[in-house]
Amino acid sequence: MTPLVSIIIPTYNRADLISETLDSVLAQTYQNWECIVVDDGSADNTAAIIASYCKIDSRFKYFQRPKDKPKGANACRNYGVEKSKGDYLIFLDSDDLLEDTCLEGRLKIVCNRKIELENELYVFNSGLLIKGQKSKVIYNKNLNEYKSYLEMFLKTIVPWQTSAVLWDKTIFEDIGMFDEDFQRLQDVDLHTRLLLNSTKIIRVNQVDSWYRILDDLSDYVTDKKMPRIINSHIKYINKYYNYSIKDNSIMSTSEINECLRLNYLNILKKYVFKDKVIGFKQMM
Repeated sequence: MTPLVSIIIPTYNRADLISETLDSVLAQTYQNWECIVVDDGSADNTAAIIASYCKIDSRFKYFQRPKDKPKGANACRNYGVEKSKGDYLIFLDSDDLLEDTCLEGRLKIVCNRKIELENELYVFNSGLLIKGQKSKVIYNKNLNEYKSYLEMFLKTIVPWQTSAVLWDKTIFEDIGMFDEDFQRLQDVDLHTRLLLNSTKIIRVNQVDSWYRILDDLSDYVTDKKMPRIINSHIKYINKYYNYSIKDNSIMSTSEINECLRLNYLNILKKYVFKDKVIGFKQMM
């Protein structure tokens, strides 16, 4: 079997890094792929760089985000899926990398499973790119003290990076794709819906993608970005508070609410009051 894999890349002003990302796609040992890059309105040289890759290899496709879609990576990813033809999807950020054997390794595991199970998702490990170098640090959080991956996402403890997942396109479409109203936490919301749908998670102890840590994170949480961060957290909590789950064996409504309560208190501590409030431990 040689199913088509669609690699979806949203981008915005990444002219300095996107060539390295596209080179990692071009180097894949598995050949049956298409790479769809959706530009969120870049003002740098991004368009010209991507156009050069489209000339080199017709498997690269370049689109601008439609004006009737909201700005942001979510809308770009969803639009990329709409344009895709693959059986499987990988969402890759425009500054991250794939290992040369990423697609080959993922498809080998999926296609060689002896028992076909419905509603299952494959999650691989990601390494960290620190100062442009592949480190030995792995972006991977196992259950350990947590009961389930759903509990982790409800507390916004993210166990894996977005590109670590090999999506069956049907599953992605069935759960409603990315919520384009989220400016942050889009991956947390997506995986929460996935797990509430009783999807079986299959973890594969194999590093095949690389998540870039930018050298300067000093402006990550700024006064300008703070409202978007807080509003996304509040939107997420409101979306799932008092959620009535059909399969009570996963989590009860009261358990979901308790996770979201702790989530809310952590938001207040981290972004609103920081370390200035006495007695936060008692509240927790």
